[in-house]
Amino acid sequence: RAKAKAAKEAKKKAEAAERHRQDSIRIASFTVEQMDSLRRDSVQRDSIAKAKPKPVRRRKNGKPIANGEFIGWTDITTSRSESIVENLLGESIQLHQDNVLGDVLKSRPMIVHYRHWYNYAVEGLIALLFVLGVWAGRHSRFMWLVMSYFALDMVLHIGLGFGINEVYIMSAHWIYALPIAVAFLLKNVVRRRYQLALKGVLALLAVWLWAWNVTLIVGYLY
Repeated sequence: RAKAKAAKEAKKKAEAAERHRQDSIRIASFTVEQMDSLRRDSVQRDSIAKAKPKPVRRRKNGKPIANGEFIGWTDITTSRSESIVENLLGESIQLHQDNVLGDVLKSRPMIVHYRHWYNYAVEGLIALLFVLGVWAGRHSRFMWLVMSYFALDMVLHIGLGFGINEVYIMSAHWIYALPIAVAFLLKNVVRRRYQLALKGVLALLAVWLWAWNVTLIVGYLY
């Protein structure tokens, strides 16, 4: 009886050892299969990445004066007149209905035109007030100081064409000259009725620009 019991236990141990060996073989083969699958997936991803390279963001710009680290950002071929009308005095103050807040490095063209004539009328009024204000403050040293900064930016952006492709995003460099010039215009208007008329025009202009730009920005966000 003791021999039979010992033989039975030995048989159980042998069967358990065999099951353990078979499980180890299955686990090892499964692990190898997994590694092969991961390796194939990695190779496939690499081949897809090589076949479809990431798009390169290229700056839209005209021909530079020369090639160089800084001089290469200049532009001597882009139309100055269109850039002044549509970008410098346009987009910087009064947004366009098309390509609202667009990026020139993606899909926005360098020059975007207004749809309506009255947008150009508003822009012309702003330019006229600026010129009259500069003339009104021509005897002020402060006005000449402001205009020296303004002139420097115009030489860079309009003269050399630095950043002319999206000059409106750099309007903070020079746009302060406009309200300062208009302030000199108000200061030098002696007759009260003319001063009241000018204030009325400025108030209407401010309301128009606020309503126009906010409407387009809200429409873009929603």
